[in-house]
Order: sequence, then C-alpha cells, then structure tokens
Amino acid sequence: KFSPRAVSMCPDSNWNLLGKFQAAELREMEVRLPSGELKAAPNSPVKSMDSFSNVIIAATCDAQVRLYSKPSGGSKILRAPASVLRQRSRLNLVKFSREGSNFFIVSNRIGVWDTRSLKSIRHMEVEDTHSCFRVRKNNSGKDSILAGTAKGSCKLWDHLSSASAACLSFEGHSKQVTKITCLEGDNNLFVSSSRDGRALLWDVRKNGEPVHTMVGHESWITDHRIFYCGDDPYLVCGSDDWTSTVWNLSNGSLCCTYYGHTSPVCSLAVCSSDPEEGPVIASGDCTGSIQLWRATLGDVYTSGATLESLSLRTRGDPVLKVECQGSKPLIACHSSNTVASWELCGSEGDLSANCKAYLDLSLHFTACKVDYATNFVYSGCANGNVVAWSLAEGMCSL
Repeated sequence: KFSPRAVSMCPDSNWNLLGKFQAAELREMEVRLPSGELKAAPNSPVKSMDSFSNVIIAATCDAQVRLYSKPSGGSKILRAPASVLRQRSRLNLVKFSREGSNFFIVSNRIGVWDTRSLKSIRHMEVEDTHSCFRVRKNNSGKDSILAGTAKGSCKLWDHLSSASAACLSFEGHSKQVTKITCLEGDNNLFVSSSRDGRALLWDVRKNGEPVHTMVGHESWITDHRIFYCGDDPYLVCGSDDWTSTVWNLSNGSLCCTYYGHTSPVCSLAVCSSDPEEGPVIASGDCTGSIQLWRATLGDVYTSGATLESLSLRTRGDPVLKVECQGSKPLIACHSSNTVASWELCGSEGDLSANCKAYLDLSLHFTACKVDYATNFVYSGCANGNVVAWSLAEGMCSL
C-alpha cells in the first residue's frame, strides 16, 4: 500500500483540502490485454502518455511502452502494467488513434500498432527526430498523421491503411517544431509553433507557403491552444519570453499580449470563450504561478497592462500542465509532486476561482494526461509508475 502525504496550505492561503486520498496498488485489470514482449517493473521516467476509454498508454525513457487499464474504483497507483513492449530506439511520443483501435509509437520511425492484439501494423521510416505529433482526420474520414520535426518541418502521412502512405512536407520553421494542432472546423487547416518564436497556419491542400505567419515572441513558443468565439478561430500562444499572445487565425493579426508572468510560460488552457465577455485563458509558468486572464479580440491591439487577470496561489513548483474543458474544473499538475483542482466561479464577468482539492505526494511527475471523458487525471512519474486520480468522487481523491 502507498500512503501519500496530504498537506494543506498555510491559513492565509485560499487552498482547501477536501477528504483524504487513499491509493493502493492496482491488482485487477478491467481489460485483459495480451502480454507483451517484456514484463518488468518500471524504473525509468515516463516521457509521454495518452488514454482512450479505459486504456492508458505510457512511454518511458528506457524505450518501453506500457499499457494499463483504468482502475474500476477510485484513485490508484498503477504499478503493474497489463502489457509491456520494448522498443529498439529511444521513444519520443505515444498517441492513440481517434477511435482508440490503434496507437502510434514515435521514435526515429513511426509505428502503428493494434491496441487489442499489440501487433505491429506498419512502420514508416523517417529522416528526422519528431518532437510533436497529432492524429488528424483526413477528407475521407480516416486517420492521418501530422508530425513536427527537430529541424523545423511538418510531415503529413495520409491514407495510413494503404500499402504506402505518401508523405507531404511543410517547410516554414527554422527550428524545432514544439506543437501541432488541427482546426476543428476544417480538416485541411493546422497550426504549428516552433522554437523560432513563430506560429504558422497551414493548409494541406497548399503544399508550400503557410497561410499566415504569426510573429510576436522574442523566444520559443512552449504551448499553444486553438479556440473559437462564435465561428471565428483564434490562437493563444505561451512563450519562453514570459508572455502570452492571442491571434486571429482568420487574418493572422495579433489581438492582445499578456505580460503577467515572471518566468517562462509552460502550459495553456482555454477556460471559456464567451464572445461578449471575452475568452478566459489559464497559463502556468516555471515558478508555479497560474494566471487567469481575459483576452480581448477586437480589431485594436490591447497590451497586457489593461487586461483583467487573477493570480492563483501555488507552491512554487513548475507547472507541467493546465487543462480545462467547458464547465469542468481547471486541473493543474506541477512537475514536482502536486495536483490541484480549481473551480471557476466568477459571476457578472468577474474572474474568480476556488481551489477544490490539493495533494502533495512523495512523487515526481514527468507527464500528465487529463481525461474528462472518463473523469480521471493520469500522472506519469519519474520512477515509471502511473498515478490515476479520480475526478468522479467530488475531487476528494486529489
């Protein structure tokens, strides 16, 4: 059994600990996955992870891919994977397909695997190391792959079910691509951000110049999110230069810049996108600060000094990930050993938030996946284990 160390904050803070978390080693699996090539205790940090339905996949730095089943009860430490696959080369990313029937392993090549049988379907050799990855629906409704490379290009593999999927290359960045995101309203459009400080909007039907080039950061872009206000798409970018920017993707213009951080921005989340009051953005930085701020989307550029904002108090550990979806709570996972849940409760346009739950564990988190569909948060640890946090129990597990 594992006994975490639950810590409430000092009296002058606005943290509130609800309930006591009990974690135990996972002993039974909901899904009987076949045994892989290797069955070993994890001992290497989790580098990448994803989840679909009741299956969790995690890639560790020792070139192993572990598949777990979601716990049937509350929060647990997943110590014993249902299946383990050993790969020949260093892993960068793992990702499920949109239907969850397949998963992808990205290293110096891209492998497509069957989730149930754990059999390799196909591999695509690549010439460069891939730094980010996205599963995209093509015009035929099938899965295709978008990947960003360390050299700054974006690669598209379409029609994966065919014997030889063609690869399209989009050249526009001068440094490593940090993230790729597809637009929900149009399968042909996607955004890439890079260490060169730029964000580019691409159209896969135009294999050449980007549609828009958005330049507004002095250092590399660490994270970005796409959101909609009405029918109009917008892009928010967080950067190593301590700022965040919002762009209109319809014309590539800069809407506003937020200057509230005192260290590099690590992660972003869009909490609401009300066209009348303005979208609310959550951004976490390397000092552990989480800022809630309201962006302006008018035709006139707005500087950060005039933006409404709210600072959420934290312990000072770097933010690994912030995530929010609709009316769901804002989840913040810190890279050291903390997870927090915030309830956004502002009224009449005012920004307000209450911390619903907070946990300090003797673990070091290296990856995080928030799955609102199954009401779980999965944290990958430095020792290779995966912790499943239940959101369905009133957040008392955190």
